[in-house]
Amino acid sequence: MKVSYSYKKVGEFDQHFCRQYFVVKAKTIERALLRLPAGTEEPLLTFRAERFAKKKAFKVSLTLTVDTYKWLAEEDDHTLREAIDLAKDKLVLQMRKRHRVAGTMQGMHAGASARRVSEEAVAS
Repeated sequence: MKVSYSYKKVGEFDQHFCRQYFVVKAKTIERALLRLPAGTEEPLLTFRAERFAKKKAFKVSLTLTVDTYKWLAEEDDHTLREAIDLAKDKLVLQMRKRHRVAGTMQGMHAGASARRVSEEAVAS
């Protein structure tokens, strides 16, 4: 998985912290990627951090692109650590939701297997 970083009005110390901290948190995203169907392209994760001077807050945006799928998670918070954690959690939840829908083909397989079971029960 490729990761690109971009910053807006974020100091050098905070940029270094973002890189160090997000490397640890990206492992959770990589584990969630393993559950998705294998794609042809390498996943691209874009990390963007922005500092709001007037609000004394940070905004973290995570964009993950895998083949034709694109997930976006944004979070505003007063600390970088919490903003990164919350944005990562949102992204992973979106990926898990996509996996559940893809795994069940939006309920088509579940409905077909339930029909098959009921037909076998009627036949016997």
